[in-house]
Amino acid sequence: MPAASPQAPMGPGAPGPGMMRHSQRQGFFKMLNDLMVQHNNPLPPVLTGVPNPNFDPSKSRFNVLDIPGEGCFRFAGKAIDVYDLFTLVMQTFGGSTKVCLPP
Repeated sequence: MPAASPQAPMGPGAPGPGMMRHSQRQGFFKMLNDLMVQHNNPLPPVLTGVPNPNFDPSKSRFNVLDIPGEGCFRFAGKAIDVYDLFTLVMQTFGGSTKVCLPP
């Protein structure tokens, strides 16, 4: 008799790892967008993928960013994925209790 698989079988309607990561990524950018709006520094919708009718590019401090695509900005000629950077920092330095945000 074969050993039981440690993972639950995936049915046709179950999300795969790629879909789960996409959903987590969307949630991250929604949370980041909402946080920055609360601080009166809305991020460009082209960066977050979250529509923001109140975003005014002429008044944004983020105009200096080179944004090659959704979720990325260019730094020193390299495309930096914001979600991957956040994930790497959290894995390396710990959970959100160790992250200090300015008031």
